[in-house]
Amino acid sequence: MKISISQNIRYYRRRNDWTQEEFAEKLCVSVQVVSRWETGVTYPDLELIPVISNLFGITTDQLIGAMNTETGEAPKELYDKLNTTTESEKRLKLLKEVHRDYPNDNSFLFHLCEETEDIVEKRKYVKELLSNCEIKDR
Repeated sequence: MKISISQNIRYYRRRNDWTQEEFAEKLCVSVQVVSRWETGVTYPDLELIPVISNLFGITTDQLIGAMNTETGEAPKELYDKLNTTTESEKRLKLLKEVHRDYPNDNSFLFHLCEETEDIVEKRKYVKELLSNCEIKDR
């Protein structure tokens, strides 16, 4: 999963109209620490992740970039890339990345069902996904 916590910290700090100084004060850390987080030199300590998320009013998944911060959906650019990629191997790789990085976005299922030349590989992937599902008796 691609971690985008640096960009997310900067984005949400600015969205709240906080300076780096104000944000640092809220977390009892130095301005230099916040600057290093925002530039990707370092990451916040694990204990601070829920604190930062709460300050911003977002989930920890949103903070670390486990999903698109607003909707849980993959960015439009990723689907545009998927729609313009014609090579089967690259297309399937992109589909797997969308599913891995944006687990709450089910739009990738549409692409898995498309009757394209890579349908055999897609079916294998779907079987792999289904084999990981646990069926529970009701």
